[in-house]
Amino acid sequence: MITKTFNELNYMSIEHFYSGKKIDFDGTARMIYKKYKSLLGSANVQQLIMRNNEAWLL
Repeated sequence: MITKTFNELNYMSIEHFYSGKKIDFDGTARMIYKKYKSLLGSANVQQLIMRNNEAWLL
């Protein structure tokens, strides 16, 4: 389930990137957090979002 969540978050970032838009880290984070916090737990989802955002900023 964590891999699926990471892939979905990453896919949203890729869509923004290739469409020429600025990557909306806050918007995608809110959407993913609301969708998966009850399944994975709040802390796990937050950490997953942080790791994904770090990868995009490098």
